[in-house]
Amino acid sequence: MTSCNRGRTESCGTSSSKACREKLRRDRLNDKFMELASILEPGRPPKTDKPAILMDVVCMVTQLRSEAHKLKFYLLFYAEKIELRDVKQRLKASCSGRPIAGSRATSTCCIVAVAFCVFARHDCRL
Repeated sequence: MTSCNRGRTESCGTSSSKACREKLRRDRLNDKFMELASILEPGRPPKTDKPAILMDVVCMVTQLRSEAHKLKFYLLFYAEKIELRDVKQRLKASCSGRPIAGSRATSTCCIVAVAFCVFARHDCRL
């Protein structure tokens, strides 16, 4: 175990002095910084410069937020694309004279209902 400053022989783990508690707090904080540095650059020796570690963390979080935003956009884009494909199939079915599953409305009413559902982004069950 580590000992406190000024040559004391008691361990910081059992002592309740303010200096020992502060040293333990700093040690835990330094351990977390080293863990964070090793996560940022696996396989490389971790940085020991705390401001550099924090700058890397800020860059990484900013980059991850940007990627998450892009992925969310692509998810919405493809969900809308699938929805439009389904609407197109429903419109083709209504224009060809085949009834749409569960629908008793005329083709014109179906087209209006489907268009409304797409633009209002409601779950449309024809």
